[in-house]
Amino acid sequence: MTVSRVLNRRESVKESTREKVEEAIQALNYRPNLLARSLAGGKSLFIGLIFNNPSNNYLGELLVGTLNRCREAGHHLVIEDFSTTARDKEIDALIERISGAGLDGVIVAPPISEDEAILSKLRQAGLKTVLIAPREPPANGVSVSIDDVAAADRITQYLIDHGHKRIAFVIGATDQSSSRRRYRGFDLAMARNGLSVDDNLVQQGDYTYRSG
Repeated sequence: MTVSRVLNRRESVKESTREKVEEAIQALNYRPNLLARSLAGGKSLFIGLIFNNPSNNYLGELLVGTLNRCREAGHHLVIEDFSTTARDKEIDALIERISGAGLDGVIVAPPISEDEAILSKLRQAGLKTVLIAPREPPANGVSVSIDDVAAADRITQYLIDHGHKRIAFVIGATDQSSSRRRYRGFDLAMARNGLSVDDNLVQQGDYTYRSG
């Protein structure tokens, strides 16, 4: 069925045919049956997002980005807010909920992406995962991250290039390895330019707007 192949983003459909079908869908205000699509395609069309981050700004951008991408791909997003201080019983309950939902995959945001207790349970359950900013890229998995050291180095160098010498640094959450990597980048840039780090200008934060 051509309509089904278009809705499921199959590559076997000619572009001209795809455009005609999409025009008809818009004109008729057609709404596909999600359950029927999932049964026909062998996929649930649901993707999970597990997060626990104190920054509303970070969370907002993450949710908007994942929701938009899921919408473009014809998928729906299932969100789980989960604490990194959870005990084994709570972790097992989370895995059971996710497994029972039949998700096609799970996106794991920091700091949970560094929580080995949760990650190992996800692996044991056979769930496909994408880790955001993990401590180390998984050997047999997918992850998305930036070079925190290089990024902090460049930011610090920018300030130095504009004549600043007394530069403060707010360290991120202590339970996230990105905090240490970013401080390392800051320290490298300061040392390279012959500038000393004033300990009084280094403060502990937690990645929230309030902490800086």
